[in-house]
Amino acid sequence: MRTIWAPSSSDIVYGVIYGQANDPTNGSWSNCIDLTFTIGLQTDKHIFGLSAFSVLRNYNVDLSGGITLEQMEGLLPSRTVDSTGYSNLSGDGFNFTGSMGGTHNGTYIFKLGNMKIQDYERAHTFNLNLDLSTYRFLCTPGDSCRYPDGKEAPVFG
Repeated sequence: MRTIWAPSSSDIVYGVIYGQANDPTNGSWSNCIDLTFTIGLQTDKHIFGLSAFSVLRNYNVDLSGGITLEQMEGLLPSRTVDSTGYSNLSGDGFNFTGSMGGTHNGTYIFKLGNMKIQDYERAHTFNLNLDLSTYRFLCTPGDSCRYPDGKEAPVFG
């Protein structure tokens, strides 16, 4: 679920369910990682926080992936402005914070992608083929980036 909390902040809350069915070694099982990605928009550099935890307490997993800041190009594919990776965010609960920048004039989004879960309890790696993105936000020169009127920005900012 994506939510805009204020003209300058939003988040993504997502449950990643993974597991195996009728595996010869592990049988059938599943787990879920609750993932929260929060952003605070500024003028150029934007702060973010990624937190996650396994719903099975004290469960040994690692999470890795990438975060990109992309500028919308109308009907063309978006253009990556900044990116970072995270890896081995492990344990029962984990956090990763940072900032990304390079926004000037236009419409932008943050994306989470290339996620991988290493489940040590079941000795299995899951490559997740999903991209999660925030709502589009608008940046104008000399002003803080924002969600106009607390809503998603148009594709053509």
